[in-house]
This record gives sequence, structure tokens and C-alpha cells, in this order.
Amino acid sequence: MFAVLRATARHLGLADAGPVAALKPLAEHQPRINHATLDMTAFCAFARSPLTTADRLSANRIDEVVEILKNNSVQREAAAARATIVRAVEFACYRSLLNGAVASAGDSPTTEKVVLVLKRMAEDAEAALVEARADQAEHDRIVKARRDQLQPLRNAVSQRLGMLQAEFDTLSRQADSLRRPPPEQVTSAEERRLLLQAAGLSADQIAALNVGAVGPSREERRGQVQVRIAEVKALMRPLREFGETGDESVLAGIAEFEPLIAAQHAAEARE
Repeated sequence: MFAVLRATARHLGLADAGPVAALKPLAEHQPRINHATLDMTAFCAFARSPLTTADRLSANRIDEVVEILKNNSVQREAAAARATIVRAVEFACYRSLLNGAVASAGDSPTTEKVVLVLKRMAEDAEAALVEARADQAEHDRIVKARRDQLQPLRNAVSQRLGMLQAEFDTLSRQADSLRRPPPEQVTSAEERRLLLQAAGLSADQIAALNVGAVGPSREERRGQVQVRIAEVKALMRPLREFGETGDESVLAGIAEFEPLIAAQHAAEARE
């Protein structure tokens, strides 16, 4: 930590000494340090990529902005500006450390007191990092355990969703074919049947004439396909929602998944 402070002091043009000794000429360089102190909100606004404003641009300007951002000169200047801002923020953090250490040292700060405060700051920061790492590790463990518990159910849902998607694609092609049949798919028997229907003959009368088997019309078959498409879409909806959220409650009432859900709940209860 002190090595970083000493390096930062040299960047600021302070005395070539330890971080506490650098306090001596601090007043002399106060304007320079103040100039380096940035408001973090302004820093974040400046450092944010212009791409984040693309959604507020008119559609005909987005491509133009993207091309500008790809320009090498713009990229270089942006990198240089970012580096300058990062250094300025580092200087501001250095100043904050020094001021905080002096204030914590009491009414009569000494070199030893300030050094002790800085050491304690470093120790507190390290302890906070250790605690944060432990919290993150525990969080990762819980997430992994939850993911492992869900995996059998996820696999079953994924397999079922794949089957439904394949059926949906097939039905969609059938519906399109029935909606726009090519001329060669309309047989002469079909044409005769339609003519007899138009003449007022019933299905039994047409069958008696042995014109050909009277089955559902093309529109009737298309209607049946559309009904099944709607059913498949309804079946796919909770499966997709489960894939996105992992919430097994959306699968309630789907019999094929109930044993897996029950097994998962039993595993959670044992923990």
C-alpha cells in the first residue's frame, strides 16, 4: 500500500519520501490536487461509452455514430482520455486517504499516528476483501447446488421442448402447404368432389357415386392443424419460462415433470 502511495506522491510532484512525509508540502500542492479531484458521477458520465446513447438517436444516425466510434483516431483519443481520468481519480483517492488518516490521528497528528492509521485502513480493507471473497464463494456454492438440483428437471424440460418445437415446425409447414397448395397437389377426384359439393350433393351421395373417398376438405384439415399449433404453443410456453427463470412452479400440472419436481423438493428438504 505504501509503495502505491509513494508512487502516487511522485506523480503529484510531492517530496520523494514516504506517504506521511509527503504531508509536509501538501498545502503547497493543494491547488494541483484539487484540480485532480473529480466528482465520481461526472467521471462515470464521461467514461460511459457513447454507444449507450445509441437508443436515443434517430435510426438514420445510428450507423453514422457506430462508424465514427470505429475510427482509429477516435479510439486512440478515447483511450488517452480514459487513462487521464483514471489517473486523476487515483490522485483523488490518494488525497482522500491522506486527509482521512490525518483527521483520524486526532488534534495533534504525528508521523507515527498517521502511519498507524494508514496501516489500520489497509488492514480493514484487506479484512473486508477476505470477507467479500468468502461471501462470494458461499454464494457460488449455493448457486451451483441449486443448478445441480435443477439439472435433471432442466434436461427433461429441454428434451420435451425440443420435441414440441419439432412438432410445431412440422405443423407450421403443413398449415402453409394447406393454405397455398400448388396446382399439382389438387387431384381430379378432389376437383370432382368439390364440383359435386357445389352442386348440392351430400357427402353420402358423393360416396355413393364412387367419385372417391370423401375426407375433410383442405380448409378443414388446415383448421385442425391450426388447432394443434395453438395447443403446442400453449404447451411450450411454461417450458420456455422455466428455461429462463428456473421457477418450477410454472410447470405445475404437467404430469410428466411432477416426479422430478417432487424429487427436487425432497433434496432441498434434506439440506
